[in-house]
Amino acid sequence: MSDHPVDGDAIAATHDGHGIFSADETAVLTEFFSRTGGRQPSRSGVVALPALIEERAELAEKVAAIALHAIQERLPQWSASRPDGTVVFSRMLKRAPLRRVVVVPRHLLTINWADSGPGFSWPEAYNAAFIPGSDRYVVTASRDSEDMWGCCDNAIGWFDAHTDWKKSAMTIVRAWWRMQRESNEQQRWVEVLDGGGIGEADARALRKAIWRKVDPG
Repeated sequence: MSDHPVDGDAIAATHDGHGIFSADETAVLTEFFSRTGGRQPSRSGVVALPALIEERAELAEKVAAIALHAIQERLPQWSASRPDGTVVFSRMLKRAPLRRVVVVPRHLLTINWADSGPGFSWPEAYNAAFIPGSDRYVVTASRDSEDMWGCCDNAIGWFDAHTDWKKSAMTIVRAWWRMQRESNEQQRWVEVLDGGGIGEADARALRKAIWRKVDPG
């Protein structure tokens, strides 16, 4: 990301993060960056945390909520109609807090893990949000239901703002996919729904490297 997806002057004016996040949010972010399993940033400035959803699910969900507030309506959503005509949604939108600086994530990629029937897909979207005051990006994974992990959104890692954003994001997404393959015997995803910043070609290359099968596409 050559420039941050929030106003640079606003970041400079509030570089320490004060006045942007609530005390509770600041505590969550501090814990995420400094105490996530005792891990320290690698020399590359990238920290992949694919197992955080299993080890500290509440923290992974809270961090994602902070990062994704501004784009809730653009995240994967599932709905169904009841016999009485009312519509049920899997994702309940929450009122976004008022901030002097709005955290607007950049879309990285959206894939479809599988089709369980005509018109029934299992999408997962990945975003990277710059967190003022930390000089880091949080990478998140988002689904249209809580069926798989007990939540729709979770943080899967972070990277330093001064690293190559695309390589850093791909490293974290790759670790997330590998964890699912090794821990849950997850089969490879079937299609790219939106290439985003990573792009379809690089997404397919990552998939091939992890599942080590010839891509028929």
